[in-house]
Amino acid sequence: MLGHVRRLLGEHAALPRRATNAQTFSKTTEDGLLVEHVVYPSEGGILVPTIVLRKPSAGAGLPIVVYCGEPDRHAMLDLEGPDSPAHLARQGALIAIPDVRCYGELFSTKPGDEARQRTGWERNGIVW
Repeated sequence: MLGHVRRLLGEHAALPRRATNAQTFSKTTEDGLLVEHVVYPSEGGILVPTIVLRKPSAGAGLPIVVYCGEPDRHAMLDLEGPDSPAHLARQGALIAIPDVRCYGELFSTKPGDEARQRTGWERNGIVW
């Protein structure tokens, strides 16, 4: 069954990664949480911008929650309630909010932004 899932995911056609390590671009503390802006290597030369939240005192072995769904991952930092990224991070989870395909920093439909459009189409075309 695992082989079937891998075929459905297109793993056989995955482009080799050009980078192997994540890069952290900024670390700040906001409302008692460590907020990191990180890029993670993905297929081909694509780097996926991600916001990572956790308590500053957190150690290794945290449960991980990956939030995908909102077009603007920065807006997810303002969500409130028991299922919000900030609340779960305060409860001891490590939260990852990656740039979602077809949205975010790597996708642009604005006229005159051809370089970002090209990057967006390359990134999204990998799975089509």
